[in-house]
Amino acid sequence: MENQCILEVNLCTKQSNFINDAPKFLKKIGAFEGEDDYISIKGNSLSLKVTKHHKKGIHIKIDYLINYLENIVLCENTKKIGQIYGNALLENVQLFACKNKIYLVSIKNDNKKYTISVKNLKSETYFYNLNENEEVEIDIENIIETNVALSHFLSNKK
Repeated sequence: MENQCILEVNLCTKQSNFINDAPKFLKKIGAFEGEDDYISIKGNSLSLKVTKHHKKGIHIKIDYLINYLENIVLCENTKKIGQIYGNALLENVQLFACKNKIYLVSIKNDNKKYTISVKNLKSETYFYNLNENEEVEIDIENIIETNVALSHFLSNKK
């Protein structure tokens, strides 16, 4: 089975209009290989699926797309805007947009000690350890909704 990643982004109308010509958009970010690959824009939602034989190929294509999308992501888009890497990373990784930057957020479980890992596209990573007294349900959906990880990362980074 080929590795694949799926990116779904909810866009404002201005962003949708900016990339509503799918063939031009694909050409701009680079052609994707594989019969099952697609890009679809319906209403204000963009969906992209990329299949590659090599994991590195997936990361490069998606990183390029994220870099491109970073230019049109609005500051107020701080909620979950997609899920990326899928089976390629074999872990639950989420994509966030905050203050015109895009971050990858994941939760690590190490001997029942949970750590939120926040990484930006320049490979700067911040680890936020949840202690036992914090009443945070260890569920990435909850973290996404509250933006705990990103808020902490953005307020503490140098």
